Amino acid sequence: MFLFIFSALLLFANIICFVKKTYLYLFIPCLLFLPEYYGFEISASLPLITVARLMIITFYFYAFLNRRRNFTISKTIIQDIFRTYGLLFGYFAFRIIANLFYVTKTSYALNRILELIFEQVLLFVAFYYLAPNKDEQTKLIKSIVWSGTALFLIGIIESLTSFRCFDALYTVNRYMLNDHYIRLGLLRSTATFGLPNFFGNACILVFPLILYLFETTKQKRYLFCFIINIFAINHSGCRSDMIFILFILILHFVFVIKNKEKRLAFVKNATFIVCIIAVIVGTLSLSSEKYAYFYSGSVKSVLNSVGFSFDLDANSPDGVSGFGNNTDGTMNRLRQVTGLYYVFQKSPVIGMGAGAQIRGQIKYYWDNGWHTVKSYDLGIMEIFGDEGIIGLLGVISLIFFIAKDSIKSNNSVYKICPIIYLISTLSTINMFTYLFVYYFVFSEIGIDRSTDKQFS
Repeated sequence: MFLFIFSALLLFANIICFVKKTYLYLFIPCLLFLPEYYGFEISASLPLITVARLMIITFYFYAFLNRRRNFTISKTIIQDIFRTYGLLFGYFAFRIIANLFYVTKTSYALNRILELIFEQVLLFVAFYYLAPNKDEQTKLIKSIVWSGTALFLIGIIESLTSFRCFDALYTVNRYMLNDHYIRLGLLRSTATFGLPNFFGNACILVFPLILYLFETTKQKRYLFCFIINIFAINHSGCRSDMIFILFILILHFVFVIKNKEKRLAFVKNATFIVCIIAVIVGTLSLSSEKYAYFYSGSVKSVLNSVGFSFDLDANSPDGVSGFGNNTDGTMNRLRQVTGLYYVFQKSPVIGMGAGAQIRGQIKYYWDNGWHTVKSYDLGIMEIFGDEGIIGLLGVISLIFFIAKDSIKSNNSVYKICPIIYLISTLSTINMFTYLFVYYFVFSEIGIDRSTDKQFS
């Protein structure tokens, strides 16, 4: 029933937003938050036809019909485009070239190339021609923040109740990541992301957008978004993201807020948020020994990650087995660094090919030996393992492209977004769509209506 209702409402929203020319505000949140297992497949050797990909096709039609830039090609325009987007072209070229070496050996490489062209190259082209103005960019940020906040709230409820409503959207036949883990007696939140670490990273990557809205509007409602975001990270069970959120706040305080008055306001708001969180946690802890164990254990697990040695299984209530799996999550990430050396020894230039970890071709070193592990948990390991130095050069080119644009911008929050993205890759694989969205919502890709400047 949930699948039918959700799909019907989403279809209705697609039609209404397309007709009313507000499709952008529906499409981007769906691109970020819809699960990969929601769709159908034609062949096991081809990429899935997910609902998100169907919406991508719809968005391309929408962008073409509502474009603000025309398709006039001249030598000057081509030179301007290459001068502005040269680093971006480098990203696409390097990654496609790296995968071309394996295209006749594994279907993963062909799928990767199709994804790069269809979901990234054409997405940038669509935004270039759609050219959203600053007002539209702000509306887009709001749509991401509020839909994300709603999803994160559902994730918290999922953790507290162990009821996973989004499991009903698992409609594909092949295996997709959608795992369930218990930590400190509660289900780790995943919502639509399949894994808790992806959910936690999504919270981290949406966080600067909340910061931007609060900085520009001063509306207290965004403090509510902060609180939901922080609780969602906690209920994801991702210790790294709990540390990252503190780092981001310090980064924002030191490098973004330089006015003494604004810093004082920041401290007051931070104190207010901490007090609200303390009241909620205190109330829940007093109502249940299980919640008390969960929240105190969450703090201890983070402290253990930075050198403390609390017994996380101590004083666990009846029916709770203790902390759960992966007590040494930090060590697991460090082990994956050894995979860089392994790939460098085997195939440093082009890597082991897309999907190398799934095929069991990636090994990490511990306990005096090399062990096959069929997963990536570091962004740099994912790229270097699959695409080698060539793919890594492509990603560096993309990071430099976004960083260069953010530095030129007057938007102080945008300046720290590339750093926030890089931090997120220390927790799990790359989530490039969020990095692209930073560019789409903060760059000057659109039309400046204040001066009626039009693109030709």
